[in-house]
Amino acid sequence: MNTKFTLTCLAATAGLLAFALPKDEVKFSVAEGSSLSKNFEITVEASVDDVLLNFNGQEIDPAALGGEFDLADANGSFGYVLSVVDDYIKMDGARTMELHRAVETMAGEYSSGTGDSGSESNSMEGQTLIFKWDAEEEAHTISVKDEENEADPEDVALFAEDLDLRSMLPSGSVAEGDTWTLRGANLMSILAPGMDVNKALAKAKEEASEGDMPIEIDEALDMISKDMVLTCTYVGSREVDGRSLMVIELSSEFESNLDLSDMILEAIEAEMPPEMALDMSVVLEMAAEATGEVTWDAKAGHFVAMALEIDIVMIIDASGNMDAGGQEMAGGIEAEASVHYELTASAD
Repeated sequence: MNTKFTLTCLAATAGLLAFALPKDEVKFSVAEGSSLSKNFEITVEASVDDVLLNFNGQEIDPAALGGEFDLADANGSFGYVLSVVDDYIKMDGARTMELHRAVETMAGEYSSGTGDSGSESNSMEGQTLIFKWDAEEEAHTISVKDEENEADPEDVALFAEDLDLRSMLPSGSVAEGDTWTLRGANLMSILAPGMDVNKALAKAKEEASEGDMPIEIDEALDMISKDMVLTCTYVGSREVDGRSLMVIELSSEFESNLDLSDMILEAIEAEMPPEMALDMSVVLEMAAEATGEVTWDAKAGHFVAMALEIDIVMIIDASGNMDAGGQEMAGGIEAEASVHYELTASAD
């Protein structure tokens, strides 16, 4: 048989099969007038696992720097809870034209290896926010229902309208096994529910430019997040409590090696006296692995549950030489740290 003819037939068959495979739509389509209770919980555990110091070519014990030194003191944990009730007053397809959000809980707590701990509620807790779509600005306006509230205007301005995981959805119909990726602001909005990432980054950039040690926020984030990609895989449907839910698997595995030398040196030199000179190298190595799952109710048009875990190991290797008015010094530090991040979410 003619080889070219065989290959053509195989290609045509593959194309027909791909066209014939059943496609599903994982889309946001809640009904106007509906209401959803949503809960998000984040836990972060961090630890410094090893520290090596050297000064003028000699390795030194960190305890020699004075005081008691215990790596466990650098360990810490953080927890965040956000619970809201969203009333979809007016809808236009997948766009919320008017949304009323009652913020029931918005609080964080922390603890450290030194024994310090604390908790704090956000000023929006107990408030009802009103989001309305502004067609001219192509963005939602935000107001507080009770004008005599005590909510901080900055907190209100940075609250994201999207608590529906819409940034995670594929751009079109999908078949079992299809994949798509999240990165940048779309990924960050999933990892930090309730925060308008673009507004928060703009504020951080403004504050950094006005600080004593200016840092280019965009450059820093681009460097750190360029390899961070979360892969979403549609794996079909599953029966849960009598209803059929679409299932999206989440996964990621990446390694990166970032040279932060120029960025950090520029920030330090902005505060150094003119008689001092510094040359330094700062390299950050990161390795991360993420696993998780999202279930989606196609009939109701919203997510039902989400679970995501991320484990990160970081190694920072920093060294430098400094000339302070003719007195030369050299030193360095190598530290290894690990972070465990966990997010659970539900909507019903």
